[in-house]
Amino acid sequence: SSCTALAIAAGLFNGSYPIFLKRPAVLAARVPPLFFQSAKSSCCCLLGACLVLLRLARSGEPFLFTWWAVASAAAWIPAGLCTIAAVPRLGVGPVMLTSAGTGTLASFLAGSLALGER
Repeated sequence: SSCTALAIAAGLFNGSYPIFLKRPAVLAARVPPLFFQSAKSSCCCLLGACLVLLRLARSGEPFLFTWWAVASAAAWIPAGLCTIAAVPRLGVGPVMLTSAGTGTLASFLAGSLALGER
């Protein structure tokens, strides 16, 4: 189904974006993790704004603000920063494997304990 394809694509993209952190030129330049996270966050913000405007232009539906988005960003930004800092030290595979397992456990616990999902 298309939902399965989206989940697979999410895994591929999340698992592959840190590969660029291990490029010899990046390692030699000693680029700070905060720079990478700032660039990634800025691109996401710009793309998100473009998608909101596209939705408004296509359907006339306005942007609806929710504090859940702020909470999500508050968790996503340090997660990305930790990933970016860990990859040059541990490698892409170990970081992505640890991240996937930890994220699965955290999502399960948050959903079942805090949000009452079954």
